[in-house]
Amino acid sequence: MNNTIKLIGTFDNVYVRSNNQATIRFKIPFSQVVRYVELVTVLGQQFLCKVRSDGNQDDVRMGYVSIKQIIIDRDGECKLTLLGDVESMDIGRLHTMSEDAVTIMIKGGA
Repeated sequence: MNNTIKLIGTFDNVYVRSNNQATIRFKIPFSQVVRYVELVTVLGQQFLCKVRSDGNQDDVRMGYVSIKQIIIDRDGECKLTLLGDVESMDIGRLHTMSEDAVTIMIKGGA
């Protein structure tokens, strides 16, 4: 995959485990259904991911992550869970985005 998938949603939460793995959750509305279905093309791969909030021009680097879980509820909202290494992420800046709409940029496979 050489193109970039851009999703617009909201940051939900992040969990850091003792093994230095982080689980990051985003909520993506039904209006983005065509884009989040494209995520199937990167299942089982690691890919470069960045997040940008609406109120900020700087990207939050998440490094290489993989999809842990995609849940689509009956209202068509997607709950996207990503898994990655804590050392490659800027986790502290993710918490500042909790109320903002965010753009999630997924690029290629590792």
